[in-house]
Amino acid sequence: MVDKGWYSADDHLHISRPVDGLNPYISKMMQAEDVNVSNLLLFGLARRFHNCVQYAHGPDGLYREGDYILATGQENPRTHFLCHVVTLGSHSPVNFPEEYLIYRRFFEEVQRRQALSGFAHFAIEKLVGQ
Repeated sequence: MVDKGWYSADDHLHISRPVDGLNPYISKMMQAEDVNVSNLLLFGLARRFHNCVQYAHGPDGLYREGDYILATGQENPRTHFLCHVVTLGSHSPVNFPEEYLIYRRFFEEVQRRQALSGFAHFAIEKLVGQ
């Protein structure tokens, strides 16, 4: 498909990358799955935004081997009753602990940074079983 201009991607991977020395190993895992663009997401909760640590964001967090790219993103905010939000392309993490339930605040800041964000794990699944 690459020959036709199509590249595979996964925008929602929870893989820690605390040091850049892990890049070749993680890249090989993604190559084995034939995922061309892998977004590795930092996540957490309002006060403890620390899971799946990434060593850098923005251009400093990019790693490329041929047609395979590792990039840093985040999953924040994330609540069990609203949903989770994924952000891609920000130069640094976006977190507002004191305004954690005001999702609009996150979306506005992501837009100001000219990054992308959208919903993931939408909360409707919680309502289905009730």
